[in-house]
Amino acid sequence: MVVRAVLLLTVALGLDLVAADGAQAGRPLAPLEVSSPSATLRSFLEQAGEIESAYLVYQENPTHEGARVFESRVARAAALFDGSELPRAVRSDVASASFGLLYDILLRLPPDDLRAALYAGLEEDAGDVWRVPHTEMAIVLIREGEHAGNWLFSARTLRRLPEFHRTIIDFPLQQPSAVENWHLAQSNLSGPWFYQTFTELPPVWLRQTTWLETPLWKLLLTLFLWLMTALVMLFWLQILSRLTSSHNHPARILTSLTAPVLLAFMTFWVRHFTALEINLSGGAFVRAERSLTLLVLYLAAAWAAWLIIRLISEVFIVISSEAERAYNANLFRMVGRLLAIIAVAFLVIAGLNEIGVPALGVFAGLGFGGFALALAGKSTVENLFGGLTLFADKPFRVGDFINYEEEAGIVENIGPRSSRLRGRDGTLTTVPNTELVSVRIKNYTARSKCQFLHTLGVRYETTPDQLKWLLHEIRQTLTLHPLVDESPGMPRVRLVGFGESAIHIEARADVMTTSYGEFLEIQQDLLLSIMRLVDRAGSRLATRTHTVMLATDVGIDSESQRLADRAGRSLRPENAQYPDEPDGPEER
Repeated sequence: MVVRAVLLLTVALGLDLVAADGAQAGRPLAPLEVSSPSATLRSFLEQAGEIESAYLVYQENPTHEGARVFESRVARAAALFDGSELPRAVRSDVASASFGLLYDILLRLPPDDLRAALYAGLEEDAGDVWRVPHTEMAIVLIREGEHAGNWLFSARTLRRLPEFHRTIIDFPLQQPSAVENWHLAQSNLSGPWFYQTFTELPPVWLRQTTWLETPLWKLLLTLFLWLMTALVMLFWLQILSRLTSSHNHPARILTSLTAPVLLAFMTFWVRHFTALEINLSGGAFVRAERSLTLLVLYLAAAWAAWLIIRLISEVFIVISSEAERAYNANLFRMVGRLLAIIAVAFLVIAGLNEIGVPALGVFAGLGFGGFALALAGKSTVENLFGGLTLFADKPFRVGDFINYEEEAGIVENIGPRSSRLRGRDGTLTTVPNTELVSVRIKNYTARSKCQFLHTLGVRYETTPDQLKWLLHEIRQTLTLHPLVDESPGMPRVRLVGFGESAIHIEARADVMTTSYGEFLEIQQDLLLSIMRLVDRAGSRLATRTHTVMLATDVGIDSESQRLADRAGRSLRPENAQYPDEPDGPEER
């Protein structure tokens, strides 16, 4: 400890930072000095001294508090980088990992170059860009945004630090430091649980081998945690499929809501555990892992939003009145699906934007492709508005028997794009909503009553007295039925005319039922009663008949006889006893 303290003090003295370091240590909340390029560089080196002190303390006594102090000081130094070009999800991780890269580089710069950089002022008229002497590393003036007016290490410098580090890391240290390779030390630093284990027990190759810019042991351990998360989710989904098989619909959705909640909880746990114990820092794998974590959280939120909106719609269906339930079920479910799709799309787009995928820009930049897509989806949009029109006008509901054009069937479902109808023969017909909106629809289920209307014919042999008695008895039979309406003038039974083969009687009545099956039963009973009344009246129901009259035309027969006589043939039978016909005109 004494040796390390001496080394640290030497660095501070060599860079003339002792006074500033003491000031920062006494004021941990004081903002970093970024008013000039040299001030920014000086602030970075001051923070490096504090980070080195925290690292030495943590090495001696690995605790969660020590790890927290170290990470907070690294995060403070990371604020000196311009990370505006990085996705928001990985901005802090990449900037924090860049501390070790930049510090390794600065420790290997020639002392004269570093000293010149520290004492360089704005009097040199640097403009908006200032470079560390004899390097391509730049500190730039930020003109807009939350860091406007600050001098920060440029985004291009931040992006090229791994390249600069690979070039200079094999050079000897030009300034004393307790750690020879800060990037490697920072990458292998872990939480208290793993610190002793993975700094002493594993072989060197496991600690020093990197893949995707991440130590191999950290990468394998992180993949193992995500694999366990996936297995737990699969196991829980299997349990849910069995638990929800016997529940009603709202209860099933409420139970299913535990799946996205569990996914979000486990994702948060993996994120917290990797940050606190594994301590992933920088690198391509870290950026991918952070992006995956954030995307999974947004997907879990989208999943939960989908289920919550469906749950709300099902609750509204349950509390609806019995008469409106079938109608409300389809309306609430269709609106719920639309809202759920909008919510899911919004969350997915927000998640993609957060990890650096410009989803909104992609959709906005479709250009002609987007226009073609809009044209292709024109029918879908029309059907969607057609479905909303059906719900608004209520020409029919689920379960109604309707007739449209030349088709008829029972409505089984009203969806956002189409409606399904079950025909009399059992076939299922899917009709686009735009067609149902534009055609004439007869809704038989919505009628308030059924009409009994029949014309019967009795034979012409029926007498007027029999007809008068029959009309009265049919009217009485209709009136006495409990479901026949007795409004003024109804039921009505009248002699309406004489047909070709029958006397026509019209019987009209309103049967007060909306059930077509019940109406058919009542109609059957009334028709059988009318048949009995016709028999009691001494008449019969008429059938269509034709009378054929046969007659002899004298003129035609005489002419045929004369022609036969001239031909020497007689039209009379051989044994017929007829008087002889006259031979001449005188005898005729």
